[in-house]
Amino acid sequence: AYGQRGFRPIFDMAAADLTISARSRDFIALLAREEDPDTLFFSRRLLTEGDTDLGLLVKNTLDGIELPRFDAARLSPAEMLRRFRERLMTPRGV
Repeated sequence: AYGQRGFRPIFDMAAADLTISARSRDFIALLAREEDPDTLFFSRRLLTEGDTDLGLLVKNTLDGIELPRFDAARLSPAEMLRRFRERLMTPRGV
């Protein structure tokens, strides 16, 4: 589900309309624009199950969104700690 704080998992037993699965590395390659969804799909590294029309809509929408380039260095432990400390030091309401 998507809300004010971004995407969150929903633990629901109902069948999903669309399921997209891949290895973590392949999702990162998509974010970094190192691979395109069609290449991953046809090489069977990106799998979709469910509503085909919805899957194409999601793929085309994600392809059309201009996102900032994904920077994996921002997820390093040192960088995460630095940002966490910075957040703690910033007064609320600023």
